[in-house]
This record gives sequence, structure tokens and C-alpha cells, in this order.
Amino acid sequence: MLVKNHIYIIYKNKFEFFKDYTILYMCFVFKKQYVKTSMDKKYKLSDSALKTSVNKNLYVIIALKDFSDVKAGDVGGFVESEDNLSQTGDCWIYDNAKVYGTAKVSGDAKIYDNAIVCGDSSITGNAIVVGNVKISDNVWIYDNAIIRDYANISGTSSISGNSKISGNVRIGGRVQVSGNAQISKNASINGWCNIADNTIITDDACIYGCVDVYNNAIIKEHANVKGYVEIKDNVCISGNTNIHAISPKFTIDYQYGVFINGNVKIFGDVYIKSTNGQIRIMDDAMIFGNVIFHGPQYVSGNAYIYKDNHYKNYTVKNYDVKQRKTTKYRQSVDATEINITYTCSNKQFNTWINNKFVFGNAEQFLQQLNGFTKSTINECKKFIYSV
Repeated sequence: MLVKNHIYIIYKNKFEFFKDYTILYMCFVFKKQYVKTSMDKKYKLSDSALKTSVNKNLYVIIALKDFSDVKAGDVGGFVESEDNLSQTGDCWIYDNAKVYGTAKVSGDAKIYDNAIVCGDSSITGNAIVVGNVKISDNVWIYDNAIIRDYANISGTSSISGNSKISGNVRIGGRVQVSGNAQISKNASINGWCNIADNTIITDDACIYGCVDVYNNAIIKEHANVKGYVEIKDNVCISGNTNIHAISPKFTIDYQYGVFINGNVKIFGDVYIKSTNGQIRIMDDAMIFGNVIFHGPQYVSGNAYIYKDNHYKNYTVKNYDVKQRKTTKYRQSVDATEINITYTCSNKQFNTWINNKFVFGNAEQFLQQLNGFTKSTINECKKFIYSV
């Protein structure tokens, strides 16, 4: 029964009596804020939690208003709480996708299909996660990155820029992927790696350790890169190439690093190991076949190294054509170890040969070298092309 001159308000469908005007004012402000907050929400949770395939009791999200391609009343994916999906921006969880733990989807990010985002991961910006992707631990995905198919990303990795990751890719550790990098198929990356710019890593390529790959580099097929390695500037590594930049104590160390840059092409069954020192390969060098390198090594110029060759503690710089004598030659059953230098007083010849010399079969080369005595440019060219 209402009493005259008493103050009443209706709160939660009940009449409440207040003698204290301060309390009345506070309740009025609270009610106003409560109503405003409710109206600003873009979604709500289902009334009851559902047991899902991830053994978590998750709630279905239900849109309260129109935004982006979502209409009021649309049913979305699953979350553990409202902390998993921001109430601002156009971010949304679609289909059967699930976000739980302390993971957060914000900005204009979209999660589709059967994707799972968990741990303390963050998906923001215009990022898209679609397919059967799993993102866990402390992964950060932002900007315009796209993760799809069966990719699995964990650790404290970050994916940004216009990066695209697809297939059965596995990424863990502290990997950073940025720029327009593309990682696809069955590629695997782990450790303290930096993949940037227009890099492509695909097929069954495996990268592990402290590896930097950027500036249009390509690693594909069954290439295996481990340790302290830098690959950049239009380098292409493919085939069954193995690069192991590990110190004698099996640690990752700059002094035992492998550095490859400048339009280098390495393919076939090449094996590069820097256990004894740094290896540097650069400037349009091409290495293929069953070649074996042991550090320290330095290869530059337009080096062309192939077939069943074995190089140890050797420098190939513009083919090392400096002195006309053979300092080391040994033929074995499965490999050839060779150190050949050449010199000529004719400066024009030296300039030409430093850019054109082809390094191939050791025995054939020595036969040609022993029979060569003339120094004119034309005869030099004839000799070189006959190797």
C-alpha cells in the first residue's frame, strides 16, 4: 500500500521506498547507467552454458543490434564470458568457432568455422581466422593478417601486416610474421624467428632456431634451416637443402651463423654446416647437386658450384680466380675437395674472368688449366666455355 508524501521508484519491476534523497539520487544514476550500458551492448550471452567439444561450458553469443554483416537476433559462436569478445567494433565470432580462457577478440576481427582461440591470445584489427585453425598460449594476431585451414599457432608468436598463413602450418616459440609474408602447406617454424616482407615459406620447409627471413626470400620443398641463419634479398632455397648453423656445443651463436643474401639459389641435396665457423653466401651465387659446405666459408660474385663437391675451410670469391696454381686437390669416392686460384697480368682479363668463371668438375678443370698458356681475351673465353 502506497503512503502519501513518501517517495517511491520502480526498480526491477518492484516498488522501492526511500526516505533518504541521497540514496534515491544514487539509485537513479545507477539505473540510468545500467539502462545505457544494456542498450550499448551489441550482443548477449545465451541463458545457459553448453558443454562443448573442448570440454568447456561455453555460452552462445546472440546479436542485439545490426552491425557489419551481423543482424540483430543472429546467433554466433561460443565464448566463456563477455571478456572473450569486445562489445565495441565490428568483431564477431561466427559458426561453431570458440573463444575461451582469457583470449580476446576485438577491433574488427572475425573468427569463422571451427576455429579455436584460447589461452591469453589476442585477435584484433582486421584479422581473420577461418577454418579449423587453433590459436593458443599468448599469440597476438592483428592488422590484416589471415589465418586459415588447419594452421596451429602457439607460444608468444605474433602475426601482423598482410601476412597469410594456410594449410597445415605449425608456428611456435617467439616467431614474428609481418609484411606480406606467406606461409603455407606443411611448413613448420619454431624458435626466435622473424619472417617479414614478401617472404614465402611453403611445402615441407622447416625453420628452427634464431632465423631471419625477409626481402622476397623463398624457402620451399624439403628445405631445413636451423640455428643462427639470415636469409634475405631474393634468395631461393629449395630441394633437400639442409642448413645447420649450430656451434660445436650445439648452441645458437652468431660466430657460427650462416648468412645468405643477394639473389642466391640453393637447391638439390646441398648440406651447409657451420660448426667450425661462419658461412657467407651472396651475390648471385648458385649452389646445387650433392654439394657439402663446412664452415668457415665465403662465397660471392657469380659463383656456380655444383655436382658432388665437398668444400671445407675454403673461400670462393668471384670464383677465386687470382693465381695460376692449384693449392689443393683431392679426389675421393663420393666428393671432391678443391681450392683453385688463377692470376694473369692482363687487367682486362681479370675483370672479365671475375664475373664469368664457371666452377665445375675438378679433374676436367685441371686438365684444361694445365693446357692453357695464352692470355688474350678471346682465348680466355674459349677456355672458360670449354670447362
